[in-house]
Amino acid sequence: MPAIPDEALDCVVYLYPDAESALNGERAGGCGFIVAVDYQKPGEAFAYVVTNSHVIREGNSPVVRVNTRNGGMQVIEKTDEYWIHHPDGDDVAVLSINFEYETIKVKSISDEFFATKEKIEYHRVGPGDEVFMPGRFINHEGKQRNLPAVRFGNISMLPHEPIRTARGLLQEAFLVECRSLPGYSGSPVFLLPAPFSPVSRVMPPPMLLGIVRGHIKDHRPVLSRESLWKGAKVPVNPDWVVETNTGMAFVIPAWKIRELLYMEDLVQIRREIEEQLKTGRE
Repeated sequence: MPAIPDEALDCVVYLYPDAESALNGERAGGCGFIVAVDYQKPGEAFAYVVTNSHVIREGNSPVVRVNTRNGGMQVIEKTDEYWIHHPDGDDVAVLSINFEYETIKVKSISDEFFATKEKIEYHRVGPGDEVFMPGRFINHEGKQRNLPAVRFGNISMLPHEPIRTARGLLQEAFLVECRSLPGYSGSPVFLLPAPFSPVSRVMPPPMLLGIVRGHIKDHRPVLSRESLWKGAKVPVNPDWVVETNTGMAFVIPAWKIRELLYMEDLVQIRREIEEQLKTGRE
């Protein structure tokens, strides 16, 4: 596994319910990352924070915390209404944001690096391919500034069939064995080229595979100790269950983020801003 570039860490931001919890570094909320949709003029881009819809809605965590160039942090106070959610119910939300790049230490992922269905097929991406995800390890996340921790894993299954989420919705997603935990919701997942590959395969470039939605849980009944001694498996109570982490995370494909970013409403807003800037330069 090669060293992870700083840019992959600097694209991560933390999300909190309010400014106070962000300043105190409380164990609440989730994380997200910065993506860029390019202007027609090279070198300029529209920036968006991307996270899961459930982080904003169920988690009520719309406030963004970013690192500063002097080693500190800055809190950007936003409320729920500033966030735009995927119209089809996919667990993705974006926030348009203007950073003061002279003081803020962030990097963005260009939408050119998003995985597409065509890229996945062309490069024969599939089970076994390595991935990594920088995100918020909530047990040791960094109090005075964001300190993303990186987790590693492998694609286990391509998004052939949708997965039912805790919200009861069917979600198109990759299955990835990457030991996800609470706090990593909203993390970017990057594909790494394999160290070796069949000759017939075109080596994939680094790309954003998608966004972590969460880990799949299993619920098993609490069994009677007496029944286990007798070789049986009798639940103590039908309502008593133990929740376990299956070790499988589901990752919403990057093309779902693209769908949201290229909604007609957002495209129109970018067009209007470009026209205003063009008029101002003339």
